[in-house]
Amino acid sequence: TIATGIMTAVILVFGEISPKTIAARDPLKVAYQVAKPLHFLMYLLAPLVYVLTMLSNLLAKLQGNEDELAEQVTEAEIRTLVDVGEEQGIIEDEESRMIHSVLALTDTPVRNVMVPRTAMTAVEVTATHDELVALIRRDRYSRLPVYEEDIDNIIGLLHAKDICSLSEAEKRAFDLRKLLRPTIFVVSTKKSGLVLRELQKHRVYMAIIIDEYGGTAGLVTIEDLIEEIVGEIVDEYDEEDPPVEVLDANTTFLDARLTIKEVNEQLNIALPTDRAITIGGLIYDLLGRIPRSGESVSCGRITLTVDKLDRRTIERVKVTVKQ
Repeated sequence: TIATGIMTAVILVFGEISPKTIAARDPLKVAYQVAKPLHFLMYLLAPLVYVLTMLSNLLAKLQGNEDELAEQVTEAEIRTLVDVGEEQGIIEDEESRMIHSVLALTDTPVRNVMVPRTAMTAVEVTATHDELVALIRRDRYSRLPVYEEDIDNIIGLLHAKDICSLSEAEKRAFDLRKLLRPTIFVVSTKKSGLVLRELQKHRVYMAIIIDEYGGTAGLVTIEDLIEEIVGEIVDEYDEEDPPVEVLDANTTFLDARLTIKEVNEQLNIALPTDRAITIGGLIYDLLGRIPRSGESVSCGRITLTVDKLDRRTIERVKVTVKQ
């Protein structure tokens, strides 16, 4: 027992701790020094390694684990490596944030990213040419979902450029059905990373999100998904009003469609994320009913006030933090 303890200590000190400590001081120099001996040993021991590997694989197959022979790197290990790289200055803060965002995207349901049904702009298939031109000029969308009779029955997408390229004869005999382009439909529980891959595969810009009952839950674009990775993308048609407007150290005005996660990160607060997705949705949940304009609800030391209400939809929220 004493001999075993002594051997364990010797192996740890001289076989593990000391070599790693020495190599960590000047890794490149040590790597150059040991590269040739290791290369020689690799060829020398290759037959033995091959035999041992074959035996291990054989035992694994006998146990029915042949599909899991290769050791896999877990997502947690990747996140740890990124965090360590950021601490050591190897990875920049923005690079670290983007890598974490990519990993999060693979686990995030698309319903957390989509434009909800209530905020969608869609047109009926019976719309006239003049109505569509006026709508495109007003809202400046390059693509619009087209529905028949009900928004739960999306039948395709309209590209604004197709309207602009019509001849005078085509305008007089206008039929929106002839301009429709196909779209894809995905369930709201599908992971955002898979949706992005599907949009790229089908070479389409927008997907319609379907809820559990088969109705239209919302829509998502490639831009929405990419913004989850790189942050807000501002184009020439985006409104200049910021979604977050800081009044003072304790008061902030927010777009009600911002997710609770985004609000927590930007304001360094801890609103619950398990009760709703957006800050507006959290107010609905806390009140249990449709709020009135100016109505407030408290969540710990944080007060949420409905600053702007459009009928039943909360558009802007005032967040007050008690110090």
